[in-house]
Amino acid sequence: MTGWRMALAASLVAASSVAAQTQSGAPRESLKQSTLTAPPAPACTSAIRTGTPTAEQRRSARQLAQRGQEAAILGDATTALSQFRQAVALDPSDPDLAYQLARAYESAGAGADAASEYCRFLALAPNAPEANEARERARALAPQRPDPSYVAASSAFKLGLTAYEHGQLVEAETHFTTAIANHSTWAEAYYDRAVVRAANGDRYGSVDDFNHYLQLRPEAPDRLDVVARMESLRQPVLSPGQALSLGLVIPGGGQFYARRPVRGVLSLVGVLGSIGAAFYEKTNVTSRDTVYTDPFGRHYNGVVKHSERQRPYVVPGVLAATGILFFSAFDAFKYTQELSAGQRRVSVSLAPLGAAVVARVSVR
Repeated sequence: MTGWRMALAASLVAASSVAAQTQSGAPRESLKQSTLTAPPAPACTSAIRTGTPTAEQRRSARQLAQRGQEAAILGDATTALSQFRQAVALDPSDPDLAYQLARAYESAGAGADAASEYCRFLALAPNAPEANEARERARALAPQRPDPSYVAASSAFKLGLTAYEHGQLVEAETHFTTAIANHSTWAEAYYDRAVVRAANGDRYGSVDDFNHYLQLRPEAPDRLDVVARMESLRQPVLSPGQALSLGLVIPGGGQFYARRPVRGVLSLVGVLGSIGAAFYEKTNVTSRDTVYTDPFGRHYNGVVKHSERQRPYVVPGVLAATGILFFSAFDAFKYTQELSAGQRRVSVSLAPLGAAVVARVSVR
């Protein structure tokens, strides 16, 4: 292959390699989907205060309870419930009456009242043989009251996922922060906020959130990936100006600075190959017919050969080397500029949170 063809081939290889960088952005990283389940609240949380009935009240209460038992045996749940309620009103300190009233409420379908009476029974007789059964019945019958902090955290987490899917990164970070404020041990919320912060250019905040995620999930299956991500985020941000200056001074230097060694090697080889083609020497030999005259005046036909050294590829080689040098340097400049562009944008965003509106000015 001739010298100029070698130079042209090297130039095309380097240029095609650099041009392979696509302009479309990388797909957005997926967040962790998580559901927060609040632990069941204890059915009985407070102690029961009772008065001290008189002997007459105790006797009347036992009589009413006897009538209630008889009505229950006969299947008259309404009368049984009425009798037990009157008995408890007279003697609220008797655990047996509390237990029987709880059973009567449960038979009548009044679950909340039954749970309350089971709890009162447990407060009066915590070590009774029926205590475990009463505790389970109270937990099963008590109305479920969701923890407000869990509800707020779950709602904010879902809003964060939705905002992230729509590209609203500032709003997503705000919602994940709200979720963490309401439930500080939610590992997935820390992970998702770390991803959003990294996309927003907040490298240190992202590392801190990834660290919280690993502390809360020490056995996470993606632990190695997260550690590698943290190390990458801790590396200094690349400077576009530095990449450009190095690329103009050293062939492929900007690509090596941008941590793209393959492109750096190709650029270096392309420049050196083009320079080599520019210095390639070629010897041209030309022949010319001539007539010689000897001292006696006789003429002879002859051939004169002339040798000349030339560098025919100086211009193409220099142009190819210069083109590769500048193209590689500019590509490294654009690449590092895109990497750090998120940290050089100023954005203003409004994030609705319930009845309030949070405004955030982000300089990135």
